[in-house]
Amino acid sequence: MDNLLKKKLIASFLAIGCAICVILLSTSPESLRPVVTDKVDSLVLKELSAFNIAADKYRVNQIDVDSNFARKDYHVLLPSGVSRTWFHSELSRKMYDIDMATWADVNVPEQKMRIHVLSDETIIRSISLETDTTYHRRLFPAIAMIYFERPPSEDLLNQIKTLGEPITLVLQVESAAQAETWSGRLDNSRHSFLFWITDNEYYPGADFNEDRFLLRANNLAKERSQPGILFFQPESSMPGPSFFDKLSQNNIRLIQTRGASIISNKNGRLGFAQAFESFSEKARRGQHPIALIQASEESLEWFADGLTELKKGGVVLGWPSLIEGAE
Repeated sequence: MDNLLKKKLIASFLAIGCAICVILLSTSPESLRPVVTDKVDSLVLKELSAFNIAADKYRVNQIDVDSNFARKDYHVLLPSGVSRTWFHSELSRKMYDIDMATWADVNVPEQKMRIHVLSDETIIRSISLETDTTYHRRLFPAIAMIYFERPPSEDLLNQIKTLGEPITLVLQVESAAQAETWSGRLDNSRHSFLFWITDNEYYPGADFNEDRFLLRANNLAKERSQPGILFFQPESSMPGPSFFDKLSQNNIRLIQTRGASIISNKNGRLGFAQAFESFSEKARRGQHPIALIQASEESLEWFADGLTELKKGGVVLGWPSLIEGAE
């Protein structure tokens, strides 16, 4: 097929597409109930909010198709870092849940995408997307770690790897011997890991026994060089300088985890989702939250689902930090 014929075919397809679009745009749905359009508008606005798009970066125009129907056109400026295809994919997913179809056309020279929402083959809403390279949305740092209540399995480690996020692993151990055995499974992996010393007494909010913690931490340091250990104590009840001096003698690193949320599958999917949503809201309020996610097949699946919404809102996962004076 020669180039001239190819060009003619492409021009024909574009002309047909434009004609179909004109017909759909000029057609009024006969039985469209207001509750349907209200639901569509609500989902569009929720998706803009989920992507943390500022209110002054989009506008809505209303076009009267006829005396019975007015179509809304949304004009959205996306920030750098939020692609048009990403927004389209997420919005299409939400529209599918309410039995609405979407399709999009792209104006390549102008780098614009136009998404159409259809009801009974009639376009009822359109969303024009354009990237504003001078618009940088605010990003929100947060920390998520995955904790193991039993020796890490290869299946769970592979599941974590698919998340593609900088996530530190935590081994919840009761003794130095247990720490050595469990961590041996991670020595040849690329995962960074920390220790959570517990005998069901040292949890966030539990009373802190300084001598008991020092004994367990120092025993751990005999088995693992320069171990990093979670430390949940609030600022108001931090131990004195001598505590940190004793830890530094054995090169023990204390990791800041005060106020951490423990999110597991123990309260089912709804409980997990509520706890994760609270974590996300804290991040978007700029509170730099920390979450400890249980390492189970269910929890990791739910965590992966939550990550999509988390990243849409501009939340960026990072690494935990050392407690000053504990290095």
